[in-house]
Amino acid sequence: MNPDIQRAMAILAIEHKAVSTSNALKMMAESKATGRSLVQLMTAQIPESDLLRAIAKELGYRFYDMHSRDQDFILDEAVIRKCDVRMLTEHSALPLLDKGGKIVAAMANPLDMDIGQYLKSKFPDMSGIALVSKTQVQSRLLYLSNDFEAQGNTGNAVVEYTDYLLQRAVGEGASDVHLRFMQDGTLMVRLRVDGVLRQVTFPTALKGREVEVVSSLMAKTNTMDSSNTREPQDGTFSFQAAGRSVDARVGMLPQISGPNMTVRILDPITLRRRLEEMGFEASMVQAMRSAMSLSAGCILVVGPTGSGKTTTLYALLREVDAVSRNVLTVEDPVEYRLPYVGQTQIRNDIGERSLTFAKALRSILRQDPDVILVGEIRDADTAKVAMEAAITGHLVLSTVHASTAPAAYTRLTEMGLPGFLVAEALTVVVSQRLVRQVHECAQMGPPTPEEQVILTRLGAHDITQVAHAIGCAGCAGNGYRGRLAVAELLVASPELKSSMAQGLSREKVLEVSKRTGWRPILSDAMRQLRLGKTTVAEINRVSSIDDDESMA
Repeated sequence: MNPDIQRAMAILAIEHKAVSTSNALKMMAESKATGRSLVQLMTAQIPESDLLRAIAKELGYRFYDMHSRDQDFILDEAVIRKCDVRMLTEHSALPLLDKGGKIVAAMANPLDMDIGQYLKSKFPDMSGIALVSKTQVQSRLLYLSNDFEAQGNTGNAVVEYTDYLLQRAVGEGASDVHLRFMQDGTLMVRLRVDGVLRQVTFPTALKGREVEVVSSLMAKTNTMDSSNTREPQDGTFSFQAAGRSVDARVGMLPQISGPNMTVRILDPITLRRRLEEMGFEASMVQAMRSAMSLSAGCILVVGPTGSGKTTTLYALLREVDAVSRNVLTVEDPVEYRLPYVGQTQIRNDIGERSLTFAKALRSILRQDPDVILVGEIRDADTAKVAMEAAITGHLVLSTVHASTAPAAYTRLTEMGLPGFLVAEALTVVVSQRLVRQVHECAQMGPPTPEEQVILTRLGAHDITQVAHAIGCAGCAGNGYRGRLAVAELLVASPELKSSMAQGLSREKVLEVSKRTGWRPILSDAMRQLRLGKTTVAEINRVSSIDDDESMA
């Protein structure tokens, strides 16, 4: 790319606050050293919609969000079929109809002259360009290029279907693909989107070839034996989707009806969310950033499986200048590759030579680290090394199994750590859950009788207006799009440190926490409800998975 264009893009991103000055300069230097496109580097670090909005504003184009409730353009399949769908897919573009019936080119890259001229040749009266997300364009094109029922594919249909399924998972923002055999031999296919499973229709053209679908996914890995569905197996592979490389982790478990398979989609776009975008309240973001600016101490994130702990930890790491500070991690497994960060994966399967969290952490301390991320504190040995590292000049980030932020303190002492060590090491503890965010088509209104019962039970009978999920084309009819964190945050105050050093009980720690400003997670959940960001049903679901202490 022309150096002048690269500089212009960097300045553009900085001016519109899509990227910091230091990160823009780092990306420009990396682009020059490696030859990689600055656009590619930027989209790997900046949320795509942020970059596109900045570019659209500067160049005078419209930015079009295909997930918006207000659809300014119409996706007409007959219009799209006039083009080569494969070319549209290669260049991430779509011809759309505006409300006046004129053709508008929806493009992820406005500088792509080839696709612009191609669309102009197909539609000479094309009225303009709209900037769109590459992911959204690819998701729409996916259904046109992989219509198995209409095309009646045979021959290599199984491979094509599994590719389609993976592409669709990325397009819909799914975290997992589930394949389960039913007692009648049929295959139930589901995608987990925003924490909820959605069933996907299995094509009748592949009836009788269900086992081949599972074997095809296994064959994509280098470690799984696709001919053996009698023993549990695990593997990984990578694939291209929406113009980027996506990793997948596969697990196959034999069951009486057939092999059960789960494919975890490890999309790097997940890592691009900033703390503010995740739903954290402004004071919490400020407290976390203050803790991240320190040269030592431990930040813990707690919550059940699927509560977004890893995403939060990685968002915190993005606050660190990983070029000027030595950032190392030990994880199980390493799910996402982080730029400028040294990552280690533990292994527990090679006997005495196994690399455990504690062993890896001791080795990391000999690598002169500034910031250390420990995927999880599971045992006393790891906890001791992590806490000692936090008080000897290292910033440590980790997770631990605890239901609340105050309980994280007593959880560590129950592992056998002395209270004074825990008190001195911990700086901030965040406990979080995830709730689905209502789409913009949601409507505010009085609570239903059922919702009023829930609100009264949760001590929020004074709320008179709540969001109701409706559903529209922009949210695939389910009323939700994306998830938000609801959280509680506990800052290590002098009084709390003194209490912990004295080895107080869990009840006393909770009492001191309340007295020094801690508020339970339900308080933040109600904040999101009052803002109209989520629904009573979602708040009720979150409250039902917590114990009484968490919601106290």
